[in-house]
Amino acid sequence: FMTINEHIPFTDIDVELDGTKVLITFLSGSPNMELIEKLMTYVKAPEKLIINDKVIFLHCPNGYGKSKLSNNFIENKLKVTATTRNLKTIVKLSSLAL
Repeated sequence: FMTINEHIPFTDIDVELDGTKVLITFLSGSPNMELIEKLMTYVKAPEKLIINDKVIFLHCPNGYGKSKLSNNFIENKLKVTATTRNLKTIVKLSSLAL
């Protein structure tokens, strides 16, 4: 059994300090490469976005509220249904599920 933090591709993330600035988006399907490439053009430093099949890892150091990469934006660009939760919420939910 791996912890959530072991799946996060960003290093040095403190869940208590930065848990609301790391978002995990679960996609209803695997988006096509052309749409992924187009979405990546909207990622602006210092933001980082990594897509792993049907999961997106997004780090917004300046806060998710200031990012253009909202759940609706991602759904529209990738043509899939999605749900996004911050890392702090996912860690809490996973601890409740155990």
